[in-house]
Amino acid sequence: MSIAFRSATSGSGSAASIVVTKPSGVVSGDVLITMIQTNGAPTITPPSGWSLVIEQDRNSGVAHGYIYRKVAGGSEPADYTFSLSASGAFAWGCAAYTGVDNTTPVDVSASQEEASQATYTGPSATTTVADTMLLGIYGARGTNTWANHSASFTERLDTAYSANASCTVWDLAGGAAGAKGPYTVDLSVSGGGESFLVALKPAAAAGVTRSWGQVIG
Repeated sequence: MSIAFRSATSGSGSAASIVVTKPSGVVSGDVLITMIQTNGAPTITPPSGWSLVIEQDRNSGVAHGYIYRKVAGGSEPADYTFSLSASGAFAWGCAAYTGVDNTTPVDVSASQEEASQATYTGPSATTTVADTMLLGIYGARGTNTWANHSASFTERLDTAYSANASCTVWDLAGGAAGAKGPYTVDLSVSGGGESFLVALKPAAAAGVTRSWGQVIG
């Protein structure tokens, strides 16, 4: 079963908690990926069922990016509340995917800090299985729109809050296992931030059992 994009939601604000809206059409077994970009580096407490995949700091806590994942169950709430240790500005995006392995949703992930610039060159990673879904995820401290991602990635969300936080999620079918990246993406305004590369692992194909009769003569 191939991995496919389901839908996405996004938002921004300034508070001590972040309410992430569930993407539309989510069903049991879908995998949700949430990017949270903060102004500052608060400690985040995710809601039940969410696990931290990877995080990356920018300039000793000036900004911070966090990636979380969740496997959807049979009865999901309309939204999810992430608690911050201190109130501050944030931007978030949540993307849902079908056909992802529910036991080990993430094959590999990587991140790097980005200096203040108008083009980010993200990290590289080596996938261990074929047919992953590559997610190029980026965050910055500033009001940005994002464009011109290399390698024909498709943008799934793009959001910002004032001049304090922005984030975006792009994806591309991963093809054969092996080295991936680095990939680039342009910012509308030069600024520092973080780049992530996350490879979702495909669900195993259902096994086929065959039996043969034995003719005895």
